[in-house]
Amino acid sequence: MGRKIEPRQLSESGERCILSLNALLGYALPPQQLLISGLAPVEAHVSRMVGRLIDESPIRGNIFAESMINTLADDFVDNWDQRMSWLSKGFGVSITGEHTYQKLQRVNAARNAIIHNEGSLTDRQLGKLNQLIQLRKNLKADLDIVCSGRKLVFSPTTGDLAISILRDFTVHLDALVIAKYPAARRM
Repeated sequence: MGRKIEPRQLSESGERCILSLNALLGYALPPQQLLISGLAPVEAHVSRMVGRLIDESPIRGNIFAESMINTLADDFVDNWDQRMSWLSKGFGVSITGEHTYQKLQRVNAARNAIIHNEGSLTDRQLGKLNQLIQLRKNLKADLDIVCSGRKLVFSPTTGDLAISILRDFTVHLDALVIAKYPAARRM
């Protein structure tokens, strides 16, 4: 499925992530389960990248910096916005405005509806009308998910579309990180 990915485009962690995503396609999982299961290796990969960039940074060994890192440890990987914020603020790698990240956010929104509200949009997702209209439109366009009231209706292609989005995000993120930190290829 999708385009061919050259391993040299990826970090070691990114390559493992892509292999995990590809393996999921072989299990004939229902779309909702494939979507949920696909997000986990990507979250783990991004968290590993943030952690390893911190470990490789020149601030390691400074008592004050070590104390800050220990205090903020959970903050680095608490949620997608935090992961992206630390990549941007701490390492100058910004992806939040990129199309691949916006699509990843839609996969995450669908996952949250499945996990937190049994496949229906959550109260938080229903919050602002303009954002809700855009979310519904984007879920249909990117994941072939129709919103019937609050309920998400998944198509047979939703899982494959989610995996494709997650693969594209992983490749894009790795390219940005490796361009700025070539040693990250070994992470």
